[in-house]
Amino acid sequence: MQTIIKLEYVKVYNFDPKTTQAELEICFNENGEVKKFSQQYILKNPDKLLDKVFIAIKSKDRVLPAAPLSAEEMLEMYSPIIIEKPEETEEKMFNFLRFLCEKASRMKKTTNASEYMQLFNEFKTISLYFDQK
Repeated sequence: MQTIIKLEYVKVYNFDPKTTQAELEICFNENGEVKKFSQQYILKNPDKLLDKVFIAIKSKDRVLPAAPLSAEEMLEMYSPIIIEKPEETEEKMFNFLRFLCEKASRMKKTTNASEYMQLFNEFKTISLYFDQK
């Protein structure tokens, strides 16, 4: 049986400007069931960040068996995990993460107090919704 994942939204919480670390809350629909999880990420490299986020989404609530399995048993347990609209979803997520990383970097480099506070306040409201029409 395959698992189909449709991303709903990504929200940013608890941004720390000193370490450029933020908590990303990710909400997705897995075979009709809505799931959420939050995880801390360093907003530095959008490519690596994208990989980490997708691995976290795909491995959410997946349990590996404790005992070694034979090849046949492993094939019986195999269930492909498919992201709905993979190219579009990956592109939106990458652009969002790149945007976050650029803002975090800019915030770390700025010496202007008003610009710093503006960037800091933007981090409180940044989010990405995948099904906006």
